[in-house]
Amino acid sequence: MQLLNRLRTLLGRFPLYMALGVMVAMPISGYYLLSAHQAHQEAVERVDKTRKRAAEQMAFNTRANEYHKYLDELQRFSQAVTKNRLDERQGWTRFAVEIKERLVTEEELRVLLNQLTPTDRYYFKPGKLEITSLTAREGLPPRLLARMQGKEKGTEPVPLPGEKVLLSLTGHYLVFPPG
Repeated sequence: MQLLNRLRTLLGRFPLYMALGVMVAMPISGYYLLSAHQAHQEAVERVDKTRKRAAEQMAFNTRANEYHKYLDELQRFSQAVTKNRLDERQGWTRFAVEIKERLVTEEELRVLLNQLTPTDRYYFKPGKLEITSLTAREGLPPRLLARMQGKEKGTEPVPLPGEKVLLSLTGHYLVFPPG
């Protein structure tokens, strides 16, 4: 009987001990839960920063490699210039080019543009290049538009749209004589 009384007394106090335990354990477990959540958020932020830095490092390495390739090409070009005496200014002959508002066909334009590409004996140093299609007449100067419409004496007939283009070109051909 005494045993039953003791058990009843102990069981009667058990909810009290349980409530006290819960009152102490809840804030502690909440603290640890909040700490774990904050640590997880900080870890996620560090991973994001690390990934961004890795991507930036890869982009920097790519740009650095491109720059080093450019420097190598520049060094080879400089050596070729020195080897071929192209740095001697007196070796170059300059021919000025000045074409103003000339109507050319597409084929003539193609030939002209091909002649502007550099070779081992000449180089075109551009000053200005303007190409206007005749379909965009609003961009033409008024006096040229009057000439194209046949309002000026002795002008050629108006070409069909797209048949010719208006060309203005200035610059210099730099020619290196064989030697």
